Amino acid sequence: MPVNATVKNFVASVIGFMIFYGFIGIALGQNKPLTIHFGHYTTDHGLTDNTTTAILQDSRGFIWVGSSHGLCRFDGRFFKKYTNLGENGLTDLEITALAEDADGNIWIGAQFGLNRLNPSTEEIVRYHLGTGPGTIAYSWINYLYVDKNQTLWLSTEKGLARYDKNTDTFINYPIHLYGAEPNINKFISEIYEDSKGRFWLTTSYGIMLFDRQTAEIKGYIYEKTFKKGISYPVMSVVEDSEGNIWAGTWNDGLLLFDETNDVFKIVDVPGISFQKLAISDLTLLNLRGIEYLLLTTDAGLLYINTQKGMEASFSSPEDNLEYFCKDNQGNLWITGFKGLYKLIQNSLAFSWISLPDDFSKSMVYQIVPDIRKPEEVFYLSTLKGWLRFDLRNQSIVPKLLPNDPSHLITTINKWIADSTGYWFTSMNGFGHYDPYANKLTDLTYLIGDNTSYKYSEYIFTDSFNRFWISVHRSGILLVDRPNLSTRMLFADRQESGNIVGSDFRDMVLLPGNKVYFAANYTMYEVSEHDFSFRQFDLPADRSSTDIEKNCPDNLCLAPDNRLFVSSKLQVFEFVDTGFRKVFPNKGYAEFQIEQMLAADQASVWLNTSKGVYKTDTGFSHLVHINSRLTWPDQEYVAAIAFPGYGNVLFGARGKVGILTDSLLKPAPLPPPVVISRVKHGEEQLFLPGDHHPVIHLSHKQPIEFELATVNYFYEKEVRLFYQLAGWKDDVYEHVGNVPVFYQQLPPGTYTFRTWQRNAEGVESQVTELMFEIHSPFYLTWWFILLNLMFLITAWYILSRYRLKKALELERLRTRIATDLHDDIGATLSAISLYAETLKSQKSISEAQLNNILSKIGESSREMVGSMSDIVWAINPANDEGEKFVNRMRSYAADLCQAKDIRLHFGGEEDMQKVRLSLEHRKNMYLIFKESLNNAVKYSKAGNIYVNLNVQGSQLIMTIADDGIGFDMETVGKGNGLKNMHSRAAMIGAGLKLTSRPGEGTTIELKTKT
Repeated sequence: MPVNATVKNFVASVIGFMIFYGFIGIALGQNKPLTIHFGHYTTDHGLTDNTTTAILQDSRGFIWVGSSHGLCRFDGRFFKKYTNLGENGLTDLEITALAEDADGNIWIGAQFGLNRLNPSTEEIVRYHLGTGPGTIAYSWINYLYVDKNQTLWLSTEKGLARYDKNTDTFINYPIHLYGAEPNINKFISEIYEDSKGRFWLTTSYGIMLFDRQTAEIKGYIYEKTFKKGISYPVMSVVEDSEGNIWAGTWNDGLLLFDETNDVFKIVDVPGISFQKLAISDLTLLNLRGIEYLLLTTDAGLLYINTQKGMEASFSSPEDNLEYFCKDNQGNLWITGFKGLYKLIQNSLAFSWISLPDDFSKSMVYQIVPDIRKPEEVFYLSTLKGWLRFDLRNQSIVPKLLPNDPSHLITTINKWIADSTGYWFTSMNGFGHYDPYANKLTDLTYLIGDNTSYKYSEYIFTDSFNRFWISVHRSGILLVDRPNLSTRMLFADRQESGNIVGSDFRDMVLLPGNKVYFAANYTMYEVSEHDFSFRQFDLPADRSSTDIEKNCPDNLCLAPDNRLFVSSKLQVFEFVDTGFRKVFPNKGYAEFQIEQMLAADQASVWLNTSKGVYKTDTGFSHLVHINSRLTWPDQEYVAAIAFPGYGNVLFGARGKVGILTDSLLKPAPLPPPVVISRVKHGEEQLFLPGDHHPVIHLSHKQPIEFELATVNYFYEKEVRLFYQLAGWKDDVYEHVGNVPVFYQQLPPGTYTFRTWQRNAEGVESQVTELMFEIHSPFYLTWWFILLNLMFLITAWYILSRYRLKKALELERLRTRIATDLHDDIGATLSAISLYAETLKSQKSISEAQLNNILSKIGESSREMVGSMSDIVWAINPANDEGEKFVNRMRSYAADLCQAKDIRLHFGGEEDMQKVRLSLEHRKNMYLIFKESLNNAVKYSKAGNIYVNLNVQGSQLIMTIADDGIGFDMETVGKGNGLKNMHSRAAMIGAGLKLTSRPGEGTTIELKTKT
């Protein structure tokens, strides 16, 4: 073919294609009334009241909604309520206006005052009627506005006021509105700043232009078309993209500012009567490249195409609507008397078309394309009958069906089309239907000749022009089309691989003469030629869940001839006689897969227990169609069809849906997650921000985080994640409205991280907040160092103590050795001397002998006594005071009895709990013994008094007699007295001797216990 001809044909084809596409586009959109759908929020979702009266999006992304019963803050998932009154509460709950200043404070106008909320502290400052700082000129706040210079303005019935941040006062600009009649409202309903910096005020008596520099006012009274008194209420002003100023009135219609003549004129809107229509607010919205003027009215939403002859129409929501708000993601919000509304972004991409009234409760089970006009006309199969659906004009009318006593065509399961009509399986058999001749041919006998079942399921035609028909629990019926001869496959119970009694799942034909079907918990690959087959099992862990959810269930042939096989919970691709899992990456899906269908655009659609999903052939990301189109949770789709040109049809109960897939808006980049509140101990921190300093916690102090996605685009598909770095790096998904809570964390520095993933699988930036848990004092470095120093000091003191004790012991040993040497050595020397005397004398009288022997015996006894005293003193068992007293008494009693002296001994009770060291015990006992011996030998006493007395920490030992005494001035001090003083000094005791002639002698020893 010549090149020019080829080009001409190509151009002609393209033009024809474009004309057809344009025709379809016009049919689906431009000639059809514009339908806008809104999501609806009420008190069931968390609003404080359904009568919503004010709305604002702040700089952090939160949506603030005022109502007739308080304020709430919305983050895309949950509403937080502000309904407290009084201290740190609102002046009242009738919210009238909202605004945010440059510092991020939320100003809240109400009927009885003005409030300033600091979101970072949750503190509320109230402004009541009065004069001076912290007051307002009038209690009812009509409107709040922050201008381009970040100055806060408010309007009341007293006029206009400007807030002075430095003095916390309001500078008032009284504005006189027409009329003195008190029953006529005098208010400024809105403040609007246009692109030229003009300050428009809409009032109860026209429109005013306010000069902020001179405070001059210029009023505009529009010409009324009918009389109704002296009030000219204007409610709202807006500037369109071309600089036109529009204004909406209460019962007087729509106004347009004539710049040339400096006047507002009433605009005629065809088909709309404004005489009883109150306009509350105006805004602009671009829909399919056309800028529409939207009006909130007491009769619902009115949209006007100002570029096309002021074409206007009402749309949902049908409510008494008040104010618009556009958020930073392109969503349009509207307040109303029945709740809060949000524009569904895909309103123009999708619409439901209701079935005729007689079919209003019928489920559309099949969407069958017309064999002559498969892109334009469809048949909707229901149990009540068929309907003809014309996609171009979106009309649905009942389809006249032939007589059908067996109810074949109304219970259709699957179908295939050819030039003669439709061959279909049915719950009640098998047949053929010619829609143009309206002729039905019942071929159920073909099934009945082979099995007792009539229920036929799947059908397709192979390359040999044969029908493959699955028959319920019986096998596969093979029908040769020319002569309608039949045979059954996989229906012999005696042969391996039979599917008799098994549920048949699905069946497809792949290029290459291979038939695949799922039955008997496995997948079969069958040759068209000789019907030889192989079986394949899914690589599922059948022990982990029900086998029904792991066996092959749906077979889907993609446009690129890839075969996908799904169980109820997983999807696999069949590759080279094996399965490769494609969804989900791990584990099982969160829904059950009921249908798996391939579209021409190389996409796969899943009809599941949780709605309809769309994905690519790589199953990289699933798009939840129900959420994108805000279908009700209970919406069930029984049939999906792909007529071409990017359209998708959905069959549901009483309606059919049309989706223009290309108009589905992708989700924008998700904003960072906002940490809305942090609580640790008794302290709370609100909106800390990404650069907040490190939070310090004491040991084992718990901490919790409240998270806000501030995402309003496909918000039901948004997933929120968090991680605590420094503890466990595991990532967790946050669900519900419960704060993230940590407790019993060990000391250390942690970073809390959170982010969100939008409907397209794109993740936001990570929001981080660091906190540090301090070690307990006993684990701090200074405490450890202090303890180390203490241990070193204790070790040093203990070592010194042990050394001291060792030295003391050494000195004691030395003294004992000295005592033994002095006492016992001297005694032994004396005995030795006596023995030498006896030896040296050749002759000795008996008297001399007896004298020497007596001295030897006395010395020996003294030596034995000294040895006994020393052994007793060094025995640790004698540390107790009671044993000390017993020994003293025993010694004193024996000594006094020998001299016939009466002994008086006292102080046993005081000594019961006293413990004496070896040094004290030895020296005190020897002092006592020396004192008692002197008293017995020299005092000539009739009585000796021994007393032991404990006074606090002092032990007082007294030995007294009633003997002859002596003069302490004339009697010299012998060795005995010197020894006593020396021993007293060794133990740090005081020794006192008192004696007078004829008055006896007293020795007193005082020492510490």
